Amino acid sequence: MKLNYLAFLIFGVALTSVSTVVKAQSPDPETLTSIDCVGFSEPATSTDLAQAIAQVEVEQILLDLLVSESHPEAIALSQKQIDLEACLTQLQPEDEDTLVTAATTSAVEAKITELEQQYATDEITYTDDHPAQQFLLDGIEALRQRLATLQ
Repeated sequence: MKLNYLAFLIFGVALTSVSTVVKAQSPDPETLTSIDCVGFSEPATSTDLAQAIAQVEVEQILLDLLVSESHPEAIALSQKQIDLEACLTQLQPEDEDTLVTAATTSAVEAKITELEQQYATDEITYTDDHPAQQFLLDGIEALRQRLATLQ
């Protein structure tokens, strides 16, 4: 019970930080368009969409460590990614893959760094066998595996 609570607490913090990063991104000087189709309240660029897709992918990687693909949160994230990709395709179909790959690489590298820092900070409190530390190590490994496929 405590393990599940701790895992969901860690995941909640990760989702909150991802959400904050996405909201803090300022628009590029590219042509702006409304992307109400995915729930953004402000105009966004193709770069904004690629970054949002990358953040969703990072969330999916970490969520996959906790729940199955049929879990409602996993399904919702998959649908969000599909919607974002559809909007990006409409906005900039020719460079979509390049933008998403670059954004995903950057997002995965940033999350690995964040999880490594969290692991080092938590080493003071927890042993390596603690579930929180194991989750961080599993997350780092899963993200490294994804990063290897991007390069």
